[in-house]
Amino acid sequence: MDIASSIKKALSGEFFYLKNKPKSILFDHLPKCAGTTINSYLKKFYPYRLTYHIKSNKKEDYVQNFLNLDSSKQKSYKFIYGHRANQLIPFTDENKIVVTVMREPVDRIVSHYYYVKRNSKHQFHQEIMGKDVSLEEYCSTNLGKELNNWYVYHFTGLTKAEINQNPESSAQAALKYIEKNYGLIGFQDQLPAFFSALQLKAGISSAGFNEQNSKNTTSNRPQSKVISDLARKNILNYNKADVLLFSLLFNRRKNGVVHL
Repeated sequence: MDIASSIKKALSGEFFYLKNKPKSILFDHLPKCAGTTINSYLKKFYPYRLTYHIKSNKKEDYVQNFLNLDSSKQKSYKFIYGHRANQLIPFTDENKIVVTVMREPVDRIVSHYYYVKRNSKHQFHQEIMGKDVSLEEYCSTNLGKELNNWYVYHFTGLTKAEINQNPESSAQAALKYIEKNYGLIGFQDQLPAFFSALQLKAGISSAGFNEQNSKNTTSNRPQSKVISDLARKNILNYNKADVLLFSLLFNRRKNGVVHL
């Protein structure tokens, strides 16, 4: 993007915010759940100076930098987004709307696998390409926490052993955390419904979301419904608690979202 385009974009965000004064939003970006698309859509409604982005290549540093700010500065940000954004919930504007978007767990892992395969800069890329790791083997590699009950770990901080020992109670603990801290849950396969609900909730008056504007989608990957039975079985086995949590939330949908 050239300088003129950057200035125009920045001024557009300032103008929209001053005119509409939308509510503060904290978007908790879960991996491979359409977060890049959501970030791109929402950040145009807030001035850059009031936006805090936890960049994925240095998540821990950006979280710590935010925690090092004084309280008034922390609460001044009106759009906070990125991986691990949930760690900032207690320190931000009390009137904010905390939101996230989830994806069916098997489909999330399938997308994750093919994303890593095509992205040479991903930390897992060399490992799975060098060892020719198959989708059937992917969750058993112990490459990272994102492959084994990531949702429940993210929302509870429980260890892998604790989650695997009792998936049901772990999923319930994650649900309680979500009910306490979040205002809106969307689903990756129903983004227009999520954006529509969030715009009403936040006071964002703008044209609706166009799915043609989706970002960072994983191309050339099979649909989860046509993967091998063994791949599906293994993914489900390593993500039992996530499947339970997703089901609990998915069954509470109304018009494509869950209001909390």
